[in-house]
Amino acid sequence: LFRSGEPDIETILAEIRAMEEDEKAVSEMAVEKIYPRSSALFVANPAKEGEFFVHGGECYDGQKTSVYRDLMRLRVEKKEWAVIKMPNSPPPRSGHHGVAYKEFIYLFGGEFTSPTGMQFYHYHDTWRLDTKEMAWENVTCKRGPQARSGHRMVVWKQYIYTFGGFYDN
Repeated sequence: LFRSGEPDIETILAEIRAMEEDEKAVSEMAVEKIYPRSSALFVANPAKEGEFFVHGGECYDGQKTSVYRDLMRLRVEKKEWAVIKMPNSPPPRSGHHGVAYKEFIYLFGGEFTSPTGMQFYHYHDTWRLDTKEMAWENVTCKRGPQARSGHRMVVWKQYIYTFGGFYDN
C-alpha cells in the first residue's frame, strides 16, 4: 500500500488492464454529452471531414481523480457525440498528445494519476488508431522520446515530432 492507503500505482493499473480484457468487439453508443475532463486528446478524424475524436483525459471532483480511456467521436454537422468501445485500447491517461497522419491517429505518452492524486505513472508508449477499421494498435518504435506528459506533437512530411512535456515522479 502507498502512504495514502491506496494500492501502489502498478497494482491500480494491473487491475484496470484486467477489467479491460472483457472488451471483445467494437461498439458505439450515442450519448447526450461527455463527462467533464481536462488534458484529453482532441484531434480531427483524418478519414472523414467534420468529425473529431476525443480520447482520455482526467477529472478531479474535489475528492478523487478519475482518468479516462474512452474514445468519443463528435459529428459536427449532426451535433452528436458517441462513445466508442473497442478491444486493445490504450490504458487510461491524460496529458498525452497525438496527431493525424493519413487515415491514422498516433498518440504518445501521457500519465495516469492515482485516485488520491498522490501517485503518477508516465507512459512511454505509442498507439495508432486506424480510423477506417476503428482498431487500436500498440506501435513498437526503435527510438523515441522519454516518458512524458504535457508535450505537443506535429506532423511534417512523413515525420512525427514530439517536443516539450514533463516527467513528474
